[in-house]
Amino acid sequence: MEKRLNLPRDVGVAWVAGLTAGALGAATFLVAHAIIIVPIWQPAGGGPIVAALLGGSSLAWAFEELRHAGRLSLTLRSGLLFGAILWLALVPMTVVGSLLRVWGLRSLLGFWEVVIEVSVAAGTGLFAGWALARRARAAAALAMTVLVLSLIMGGPIPVVNSPRAAWLFAAFVLIYAAAGLGFVMMRRTLARFATAHGTPSAGESVSHTTA
Repeated sequence: MEKRLNLPRDVGVAWVAGLTAGALGAATFLVAHAIIIVPIWQPAGGGPIVAALLGGSSLAWAFEELRHAGRLSLTLRSGLLFGAILWLALVPMTVVGSLLRVWGLRSLLGFWEVVIEVSVAAGTGLFAGWALARRARAAAALAMTVLVLSLIMGGPIPVVNSPRAAWLFAAFVLIYAAAGLGFVMMRRTLARFATAHGTPSAGESVSHTTA
């Protein structure tokens, strides 16, 4: 029998799981940056908090849209796959940004460099979302997520500047994998808690195996 959808609670559960994923991703980034570049344990302002809020919220939206389209499930494997999708979606922007640096076009383009790079990021997310799910909502969600992540990163990592920069970009595979795993684990935990205290949520209709 089909589970009854409790939309407000389902959205709340996904959002809290997304914030957890955002916080975990931010923490993993700080560790990676400290190991590869320099420690920034006390960054100025509320940057990490804003990154966790924006990145986690958009991540939750994209994961849920792909899940409802049947492309992901609440499994650890899907969490890792989602992290890989996010990283791969940022590769075209990174390539374009690197080419603009190598060709010496950044100073000529000025503000348009940013426009080009974020457009490539959003366009890649849009294409990936549509290719994966064939649904406009999933495409829009993944486009927004990749766009938000690119802005949080401050644009493409300048991988052509130094080996350390290239290693930092490579480390984002682990960062997004940690975020994806964190989302799945918290989403499953909250779904079980909600089940124990009331009406089953839509997340329960998905297998909770670790495969």
